[in-house]
Amino acid sequence: MYSFSLNQKLLMCVISGFFSGLSHHPLSLGFLAWFSLVPFLYSLYSFTKKYRVILAGFLFGFTYSITQIFWLAFNIGTSPLIAKITAISATLYLSIFYIIFSLLIYRVKKRSPWIGVWSMPIIWVAIEYLKSLGLLGFPWVSIGNSQADYLLPIQIAEYTAVYGVSFWIVLLNAGLIYWFQYNYKSTIIVLLSIFMFPFLLGEILIRNIPENKSNINVTIIQPNIHLSDKHGRSPIQSLKKIINITNKYISDSTNLVIWPETAVNTFISEGSKTEKIIKEFLQDKSFQLLTGFPELEKTERGNLYFNSIGHFGKSGLINSYQKIQPVPLAEHIPFSSIFPSLKKINIGQANWEIGKNHTIFNQNQIKFSGVICYESTYPSLVRKFVNRGAGFISVLVNDGWYESAPEPQQHANQSIFRAIENRKTIVRSANTGISMVIKPSGEIIQKSSLNEKTGISEKIGIQKKITFYSKYGDVFSWIMIIMTIGLIKIDFNRR
Repeated sequence: MYSFSLNQKLLMCVISGFFSGLSHHPLSLGFLAWFSLVPFLYSLYSFTKKYRVILAGFLFGFTYSITQIFWLAFNIGTSPLIAKITAISATLYLSIFYIIFSLLIYRVKKRSPWIGVWSMPIIWVAIEYLKSLGLLGFPWVSIGNSQADYLLPIQIAEYTAVYGVSFWIVLLNAGLIYWFQYNYKSTIIVLLSIFMFPFLLGEILIRNIPENKSNINVTIIQPNIHLSDKHGRSPIQSLKKIINITNKYISDSTNLVIWPETAVNTFISEGSKTEKIIKEFLQDKSFQLLTGFPELEKTERGNLYFNSIGHFGKSGLINSYQKIQPVPLAEHIPFSSIFPSLKKINIGQANWEIGKNHTIFNQNQIKFSGVICYESTYPSLVRKFVNRGAGFISVLVNDGWYESAPEPQQHANQSIFRAIENRKTIVRSANTGISMVIKPSGEIIQKSSLNEKTGISEKIGIQKKITFYSKYGDVFSWIMIIMTIGLIKIDFNRR
């Protein structure tokens, strides 16, 4: 095999990170992930010194992350300086996990080069899952998300969540490394089997999705109110504008109207002008309203503020859901509930409280749930609503912070996985886009364009099936964690 210099190997890590990150962009390049990890994994596999392993992990992790989420630097909701600092900080933070991955592979490989190769997908998924946990969790960058365009191979998410797709991708790349390293002819057959298996399994799983038991007519509103417009008019003016837009798209058959996150951008107290306008809007209508709004809760500790979803009927607010997973540093200072002094930090962020309840809404015996924006990237959060009886899932989003690709597309595509994982229809209402309706198979029924003022009406099915993932959660990922611990322990025992 051709021998590469140190500088060439480090450059390969950068190239690998770039093309792996590129596979997440809305350019129909998801197939790049099937082999884009090879240069990084090959370089990592060949290094025998720990500092080189650390450097390889950092170069790949930094390049992969910044290529995928560079758009953080262009957040129009904050100052340009803060946006750029956020992008660099997030990228450096995420790079730590790829350094850890590299060090673990280095340890296992020292025991057995053969085990070192085939342990790559196991350790990758273990680290990727751990990266999604806690207030600083960031599942957005899971490499499995790059496969949203390919419905068949991602059907395994019904059992493994998106992490099973990540396992498949890394297994393919590891198989290529093994083939290059040992040149066994039989490896080609193994590689083809690995590649084809999820496609064949996906065909079977799609055919076995049960028929819907009941239906509800939903109208999604995408008002396309940009931040400059929202800040340039009063909350009442914004509310009246979205009502006027809604009236153009509703019909006599509409059962539920869904507005995006913070579509109502003022507190709704009993008897307030805002509540009065919403009641008047719904008074002669046959449908109910689901909308994002800021919620004020008065307690003995003082006023608490939540980013919420409200379910409204003719008599006013029926029920509300308070966001459980706020965006770290943008919506909530992590650990500020433990260290109250952290709440005094002000870098231009909102500082919402963290909700506690997985609220289930109920309309005419049809149960459903709502998650807010960034929460839709968390498989483990969404499944808890389904376990509590949600028949479909609404996703309310304000991606108005980013007026161009690729952030809105990356964000929207992750809802495809939530549909498959839980076999539930996803209805997504985004302020400036992208709004969509997604079938339990992951197929997009209707989809809006970015920066378009529109409405989407669809009769959606209520799916009663509870998937393995919905019921049991991240069993697959925890098995990967246990296996990783076992691989490390074997290595330690040998030493």
